[in-house]
Amino acid sequence: MTQSWYKQEADVLTVMVYVQPGASRNEVVGLHNGSLKIKLTSPPLDGRANKMLLKYLSKLFCVSVCQLTLIKGQKSRHKMVSIVGSSVLPVSLLD
Repeated sequence: MTQSWYKQEADVLTVMVYVQPGASRNEVVGLHNGSLKIKLTSPPLDGRANKMLLKYLSKLFCVSVCQLTLIKGQKSRHKMVSIVGSSVLPVSLLD
């Protein structure tokens, strides 16, 4: 079953993410307005939060960072990320 916050097409997974930078730890919080909410310790300066987001998502989805692409939201909390080749189900992150 497809949720509104992600879309799977072949081996490409597209995930809508809402980022809260400057948190005390990196963690998946749950869903927020149709996106996966993730707290990050990095501040939103000079793209550092974006880099940390991709690194964190690579761990969650068991892929290398080069398999992720930030499609939308370089300067926004609302982001769209493409993940290639992950066998992790996105809904498993909500457990």
